[in-house]
Amino acid sequence: MMNQDNLKELLLALSFEPTGQNSINATKMRHLKVPLPPLSEQQRFLAEIEQLEQTSAAAPSRKQAVMQRYL
Repeated sequence: MMNQDNLKELLLALSFEPTGQNSINATKMRHLKVPLPPLSEQQRFLAEIEQLEQTSAAAPSRKQAVMQRYL
């Protein structure tokens, strides 16, 4: 998120350069608005991630079962 061009421009506009390096204080960072997808979309993402985690966690045991059965 921090590498998006529009956010970089905003951060640069909010920053100051006291020592030759751009800096943004915590107060300014705290007030940044971060766009989030709707809660229903976040829940869908979570469900997909959990499904992928379950699938990948079970993969070694499934591989072992296939190898024992066919080899």
